[in-house]
Amino acid sequence: MRWVIKNISLAKKNVNTFLFFLNIFFYFFSNFSCLHKKILFIIVETMKHSKVSILFATVLFFVMMPTHAISEHTEETINEFMMLRMNLSLCENPNEALDKINSFEKEHSLTDCTAEEIIILENFYELERYNYLQKIENDAPETVQKMKMQLDKNIKWMNENKNSVSDKWLLTTFGDLISVSMSFDPIKMALKYGLSVKKLYEQAIEQDATFSYALLNLAQWYYYAPGISGGSKIKAKSLFETSLKNAKNDAERYFAKIFLSQVAFDEKNKDLAEKLLAEADSYVPGGAYVSEIREINKSGISLFAQHMKKAK
Repeated sequence: MRWVIKNISLAKKNVNTFLFFLNIFFYFFSNFSCLHKKILFIIVETMKHSKVSILFATVLFFVMMPTHAISEHTEETINEFMMLRMNLSLCENPNEALDKINSFEKEHSLTDCTAEEIIILENFYELERYNYLQKIENDAPETVQKMKMQLDKNIKWMNENKNSVSDKWLLTTFGDLISVSMSFDPIKMALKYGLSVKKLYEQAIEQDATFSYALLNLAQWYYYAPGISGGSKIKAKSLFETSLKNAKNDAERYFAKIFLSQVAFDEKNKDLAEKLLAEADSYVPGGAYVSEIREINKSGISLFAQHMKKAK
């Protein structure tokens, strides 16, 4: 206790010590994001060039801190749904998968969620439903309409909350919705939101540099985007690897290993590609997704190439 009191008194005399203690605080209690660092930089520079007290600077720091974190309950629901996404690979058909998604949604009440959290969870449900509805009928009018309605809900939220910092999960799933909607009206969507997807993923990562889900999606953006538009296979591979390194559950590891396997396949490293697919398969033994990818690879192309082929 004496050590703490002694060092707090030193902090009052020295800006660098003050900064040191703030760094220690966020090391233990938060992800020290790029945004936090920018706020600290502004405050420290202000303290260097004006007579600002330590107490005032501390108050200023917390006033400027963004309040975008979702509740622990919603975070847990998202993690559970991520695991469901992975395990849907065991479903015998798309209708079974859709039933499981609908059941999950009914079992997880939104009563205690904020308006932002409700949109985040709805984004996940609609995006996953879309994946399986596409297997039943490609771009069915009802499916397309549901996705457009969910996209409009996100756009409305963003427009009404321009002065707020949106949560990383909302930023990323909003980017996912735009990506999906690009196929419905390519020219209109490209002109209106062409550069938005990448920016949304980057904003999410700025909040949390270890955010595996956004890292994975940004990696896909770099992999699919042409070089003239900023795409880069090298950058994509690095982001896929970072996503895997920071994966917080089996579902995140599962998807990261699948995409890295396809990077290896495109690099003609078929042994590594199969090794990574086998590791992914171990999370959901006998899952249909890995089996489908193996069949695609047997035809001589990667999952990425298959998706690009379908998009043409």
